[in-house]
Amino acid sequence: LRDSITCKFIEGYPLDEITVALIDTDFQYRSILADEADENKLIVNERIIMLDNEETLIDLFPETGIPFIGKIRHKEHKLLFPKKGRKTSSIAILPLVHRDRIIGSYNLRSNDKMRFRKGAASDFLQKFSAIIAVSIENSRLFSLIQHQSTTDPLTKLKNRRYFDQEFLKCLTR
Repeated sequence: LRDSITCKFIEGYPLDEITVALIDTDFQYRSILADEADENKLIVNERIIMLDNEETLIDLFPETGIPFIGKIRHKEHKLLFPKKGRKTSSIAILPLVHRDRIIGSYNLRSNDKMRFRKGAASDFLQKFSAIIAVSIENSRLFSLIQHQSTTDPLTKLKNRRYFDQEFLKCLTR
């Protein structure tokens, strides 16, 4: 999913930068991405940004679910776009909303200053960000269920199911 919404999407459309910012107050997303991130890192890689609180994003979206489209304001948007771009960049910051709660943002930057213009229709982008939000939330829940099914809730140790799965993996090697 991570590669689909960042790397593969950028290949299909002439965009200069795509990032995903996720509000991760309880470190669930960081634990899902633990293989490539230090739990305390703010930026997992150049495309995935973890936020410790939602204030950063709520200020960008006065109306929940309505994307910010327009010219980049480097002081306000530098966290969402870590790569340096031309000052005339245009951006679309799409809120990722799940069950009336902002869980993050999907951020698109183009060096073409006419690509994302204030007042342009954003229906497609809103629907696209809703699909991404549901996909991210489904991935989080799937990971949570996987973890709970292989971990004893009292001791936090791996259980018999985990042992059986790992044993089968070892046998097939």
